[in-house]
Amino acid sequence: MTGEKKIKFIVDVVYVVLVAALAVFALKYLVWWLLPLVLGFCIAFALKPLVNLVYQMSSATRRFCAVMVLLCAYATLAALVWLGVVQLVVGLRRLILTLPELYESSFLPAAGSLSDWFSGLLGRFFPQLSEEFSTLAQMISEQTTTVVGGLSERLIEGMGALVSGLPGLMLTFLFTILSSFFISMDYN
Repeated sequence: MTGEKKIKFIVDVVYVVLVAALAVFALKYLVWWLLPLVLGFCIAFALKPLVNLVYQMSSATRRFCAVMVLLCAYATLAALVWLGVVQLVVGLRRLILTLPELYESSFLPAAGSLSDWFSGLLGRFFPQLSEEFSTLAQMISEQTTTVVGGLSERLIEGMGALVSGLPGLMLTFLFTILSSFFISMDYN
């Protein structure tokens, strides 16, 4: 290789590394900052035909029609999300509260009868294994009870972590809503 080719190769490698580093930086940091603007544009683009229709059918300004269409769209979306979240929270709460009781009333008796049946079957063919199996089944039952209790606690902690992440998500939604209003009002 000549000196010029080596320098060109090094410059090309440095260029590719810099472009890759900028792409990683953009994906890691800038996407989250630009996401509300991109989502706002997508919403304004999706509602543009409806805004144009309302504008043509009314004597109001295009900006007013855009604001009204967006308000109606966001009100509908908010109502649907609210109903979905309420149903999800009620269902999860019911599941979390009834999980230990369901385990005690349904799973333990079924597992006990299965264990007794299997222990009796082992007792007929391998009497020495029957007692060891009963001990093992008892240990598994105790460990499962502990795990189910811990699972309920972890689900409640997870819901707390989910709620703690809501302020950042709400801020993103707020910027998305604002950008969709501004973009939609001046879309033409």
